[in-house]
Amino acid sequence: MNDQPEIDTKEDLGRFQDLRRRTITALLVMPPVLGAVWVGGPMLWGLLVLASGLIAWEWTQMAGGEKGHPWIHVGAAMIVSSLFWAPVPEGVGVLAMLASMIGFAALERNGPRPRLQALSVPLAVIPVICFDLIRGLEGDVAARFTVLWLLFVVWATDIGAYVAGRVIGGPKLMPKVSPKKTWSGSMGGVVAALSVTLVFYVATNGVLEQTAHSLAILMAAAVVLSIASQAGDLVESAVKRHCDFKDSGGLLPGHGGLLDRVDGLIAATVALAAFVIITGGGMF
Repeated sequence: MNDQPEIDTKEDLGRFQDLRRRTITALLVMPPVLGAVWVGGPMLWGLLVLASGLIAWEWTQMAGGEKGHPWIHVGAAMIVSSLFWAPVPEGVGVLAMLASMIGFAALERNGPRPRLQALSVPLAVIPVICFDLIRGLEGDVAARFTVLWLLFVVWATDIGAYVAGRVIGGPKLMPKVSPKKTWSGSMGGVVAALSVTLVFYVATNGVLEQTAHSLAILMAAAVVLSIASQAGDLVESAVKRHCDFKDSGGLLPGHGGLLDRVDGLIAATVALAAFVIITGGGMF
């Protein structure tokens, strides 16, 4: 009987320390990210190219382990992602990305998971392509708000799911893939995404003459992006479990690797880019 409170205290302390690390890391990372998104230009380009290299590194480390060639994947990802910001036809970048898949499948054929390793460059570059469609390097104010809204929807989903899952608990979402995720957490993430969208809608009405879409469409889009974000998180969890990894890396204290933090953002960015292509414009 006396041992249980001690265990609970240790667990509570561990959760507090984990939350503290996550909060500090987020406060350090958010300002430069938000600044790059708003300013654009070389600052944004550099951030995206760097992120693509880090994603390729972490993915290759997970999929290939010690038998991989991570630096080659990193270089390829950064070069290919740069092509989509360079004054060359976009088809050049697409061909380079496809060529990297074929090349890495051959290079890593003796590795433990050559097919997964071959996906390193597309995984790192496709979000850059989608980001270009949504924001561009010199996007107008509406495009900037669209990307800021995307970021805050994904972040709110993550925070809402974390808090609701901890406080409410309940049935597990996909216990074989991610044992800690619950249905209540998933719903909490969607509610948080809707709340952020409402704030953005009210805020942008004071800055822009009018938004590109009604509040109802924005709310529906927020639900889709929130679900996409959670799906991306679950897919990465499945890959980590398959590769026997707890985290994709240790770059961000309290969060794990960069891929652990942007898995949901990658999926949501692709979903939003598809919406932009279909409608021919941004959200704001």
